Amino acid sequence: MLSGHSRLSRSPSPNPPGPPDSLLHTYNVLDVTLSYYLPGALDPDDASVREKCKHEDTTLDELVTPLVLLLTRLCIGDEASRARLRDWLIPSHLDRTSPLEARSDTLGRCLRLLGSVYHTNLKKAVGEMLYAMCDSDGEHKMAGQCYC
Repeated sequence: MLSGHSRLSRSPSPNPPGPPDSLLHTYNVLDVTLSYYLPGALDPDDASVREKCKHEDTTLDELVTPLVLLLTRLCIGDEASRARLRDWLIPSHLDRTSPLEARSDTLGRCLRLLGSVYHTNLKKAVGEMLYAMCDSDGEHKMAGQCYC
């Protein structure tokens, strides 16, 4: 494994029978990467994020945008992928008693990225992913609740 990238890896999981699950793998890599660069409910524009990226000679735009674009393409191309990503990001049992953008999970991190000043390409890509995930309908409704 490359030096510096071991921090982003999870313990290996057994390969399920059948073809690889590109959507799940991409989502997991996005989750781990965002957790590393934006721990807890850290604002993406916090100076510590830029310092960490600078120290590693990368930017969130360079590192994370391709993952988000791949998820977007998978959502655009397949209804089942849209539904699965929606279920992972915005499950039906989601606690809505506190602001969603304050959450310390992938959904909260994505929502905070929408207001980012420093990560403009990633901000746009996340917006497109969320829009595609919601069937390109800004008022997507499912089971009587707005999920997007």
